[in-house]
Amino acid sequence: MGCCGSKPDKKFSNVDGPAANAPSATEQFTEQAGKAIAGAGTITAGAVIGAAVAGPAAPIGAVIGAAIGAALAKKTAGTVGSVVVAPVGLMQDVWRGLLNRKEVLDQLPDIGMLRSEREVYPPAMHELTETNRYLYQIWPATVKGLKFTDALAGAALTDAQRASLEAAVKELEAKNVQAITGDCSAMLAYQDEVMGMTRLPVLLSALQQAPLLAAVYSHEEKILVITSDATATTVAKLRSALSQCGIADVDLARFELIGLETIDGFKADQLQAGSARIDPEVTGQQLLKIVRDAKAASPSLKAVLFESTMLPMFSDLIRSQLKLPVFDAVTLADLVHKAQTDNPRFGVSFGPKGSSTAPSLRLDPSQMPAIGIMRIDYTYPPAMGDAAHPNSYYYRTHHATVQGLTFEDVQKGAPLTPAQAAAMEKAVRELEATPNMMGIAGDCGFLVNYQAHAVTLSQKCPVFISAMLQCSLLANIFGPQAKVLVLTANGPELERVMSNLLPLVHVAAKDIGRFVVAGCEKLPGFEAVALAQKVDVDKVQPHMVAMVKDIVAQQPEIRAVLLECTELPPYADAIRDATGLVVMDVITLVDYFHSAVSEDPYFGIDWQKLADTPVNARS
Repeated sequence: MGCCGSKPDKKFSNVDGPAANAPSATEQFTEQAGKAIAGAGTITAGAVIGAAVAGPAAPIGAVIGAAIGAALAKKTAGTVGSVVVAPVGLMQDVWRGLLNRKEVLDQLPDIGMLRSEREVYPPAMHELTETNRYLYQIWPATVKGLKFTDALAGAALTDAQRASLEAAVKELEAKNVQAITGDCSAMLAYQDEVMGMTRLPVLLSALQQAPLLAAVYSHEEKILVITSDATATTVAKLRSALSQCGIADVDLARFELIGLETIDGFKADQLQAGSARIDPEVTGQQLLKIVRDAKAASPSLKAVLFESTMLPMFSDLIRSQLKLPVFDAVTLADLVHKAQTDNPRFGVSFGPKGSSTAPSLRLDPSQMPAIGIMRIDYTYPPAMGDAAHPNSYYYRTHHATVQGLTFEDVQKGAPLTPAQAAAMEKAVRELEATPNMMGIAGDCGFLVNYQAHAVTLSQKCPVFISAMLQCSLLANIFGPQAKVLVLTANGPELERVMSNLLPLVHVAAKDIGRFVVAGCEKLPGFEAVALAQKVDVDKVQPHMVAMVKDIVAQQPEIRAVLLECTELPPYADAIRDATGLVVMDVITLVDYFHSAVSEDPYFGIDWQKLADTPVNARS
């Protein structure tokens, strides 16, 4: 079942047919490997999808997920929230066997990384930059002559360094990378320079996520920023960097800084010289204590932001042990690369059995993480991919309606009446009571009008009730001349209030004019949205794609598309495929926050080594 007409259809294995209980090829392969596989239940939810998707045309996420999906489904029942480790056997047999196929390796998305020049590359940094540890390949390019200490000091580039930087950017562009990251967050000092050299998204610092985080937590809640050496990355430097990313002065104090300079291997001079190794187990325990103590000292601390690129290897540890969302360089890169990658989940059933023609997954729904959907008082039959459709995610969804809050109300952004305010609080409480709830999204982009109020109601999880929250990030990762196309169900209405909505999501005044609004209300078949009727996605899709292509042709400075309306994600993959642009929507937003609370199932996997090593070889 394909959601993009211009690409091969996604095929499903016959798990509901006569052979439903027979082992699949994936299961047989896993069993032959003879290795037990363990993983957090949150991993299961994502990886098992691949087991339901088959065929050579399946997206890479599905192909790779299939390798462990079946085994994870069997082995992880009851492990949600538990600390479990995938044994080495998994790497040696299952992954290596799968990745010993060049065609699979070649399909992995590519992310570029600009590296500073160091005498000896730090062993800890090697973990993140020399090999590939994620569901994409990292291609490094060294900026010759630009030392780590130069970046740390934010030193102005010499002509030679600027030429070297441009050469490194061109080197990465030649590899067709999807985005450009940096090997240290201090590279943010050169964000503007790099954005002026490329059309690609530029993600030089994990701090670029800060405006988005500021919007999903209340003004009383804090985010802990952890850096390698706070004597080098001082509070003043942090606040300067946050201001560069769009954080208003009034919000700077919400980001508390802690450094790890007392831990061997993290001092700035050690990082430049590569003179010290770190012991991951010892460091992990020290980091746990630091974060635990910070949380005890500041109960309003709700999330952790790893500024240092040395720290993502510890993100899962903090998530599992302290139950805090952790954002880092990986969550940022994941959001952007997923916004350019086909979504393999559309068409996989997570709804009640019999509610879809897609096969049911053999997984206990109670073991899957949950996402809450705050719904306005508006009833319509959602299509696959819609925020309100249960099959749009690889986790459970629970809905709660804000009774009396109509579509007309949220479009106008009218202040909540006392009855509506009470209904919204009731909806939040109902969603928070759901086991394993990881966050609350919304079923209408115009709910952004009530984002600031909604975050004050939540007591247990972040609230992100509009795809518009991603606007601040889009403004940060492209140059000032780049534009963002915002698609909506009602163009005139959104355009009328756009300049009022963007400041609500921390978009600076200078960037408001970069957002171009286009309505879909006149597209053939899309009138069903206004009539609250079921939309014929197949009928609308070619017209949607043609409209976007026409707008981009007229305004080539458009680098990304934001789907404001929650009924538009069914067309995201088709737009990505037809234009090659970054496309963000409510699904990418929900996935982003899910990744901050869930174990990364791909961390620690060296894709290239697995592809190059024969299946029967032993480490």
